[in-house]
Amino acid sequence: MALFTMLALIRVGSADAAGPAAQEDEANPCVVGATLATGAPDPAIFAREASRGVRAFWCETYDADGNSLRAGAYWELYPDGATRALARYVDSHIEGLVEVFDEDGSLWLRGELAGGQWAGPLEIFHANGSPWLSAHFREGQLDGPVETRFPDGSVESRTRFLGGREDAIATSYYPAQAGGGLRSRVRVEGDEIVETAPMQQPPEAALSQAALSTSPLHPSEN
Repeated sequence: MALFTMLALIRVGSADAAGPAAQEDEANPCVVGATLATGAPDPAIFAREASRGVRAFWCETYDADGNSLRAGAYWELYPDGATRALARYVDSHIEGLVEVFDEDGSLWLRGELAGGQWAGPLEIFHANGSPWLSAHFREGQLDGPVETRFPDGSVESRTRFLGGREDAIATSYYPAQAGGGLRSRVRVEGDEIVETAPMQQPPEAALSQAALSTSPLHPSEN
């Protein structure tokens, strides 16, 4: 049951080994002896098709054989110069906290990469800064409760994943401006819907389409 298709554009993988953050100054994000480099965004965060027009920057050093090594700050810029992503390289792989921003500067996503995969809590935010999606990853797969909320903070949907597959009684709810309350309930086993309860009518008979929230997909996915 594909409840969160926007996650398909977030690459699940490509980091290695944890390490201490390098010391940097405000004028130069790279440590002494490192070179500021630029190029295509690292696909560890987003699949390549979601990164058209985006430029990435990182700090690079070279060993005695001329092989490059990336370490320290990593950031991506939209074509207009606004920051899209902030992260860090450890041994040439993105590792640790990853933050992704909309072009207006508001935080859109916060999560962590560990050992090349998304790990631990991951959040996606509404334009007003309130959480939209809250999920948990284990070794690159959704694992545990997944919840979405409307911009006012009320619950939009709840479900649960086990080892990357949805396995739960998944529920969705009407927004508060429509009166709230249960909208639907389905039983999902191994990503397959096995039982569907009748759809519930909204508390208010005249429910406008505008009252239903849309998912805050990242601009590169629209």
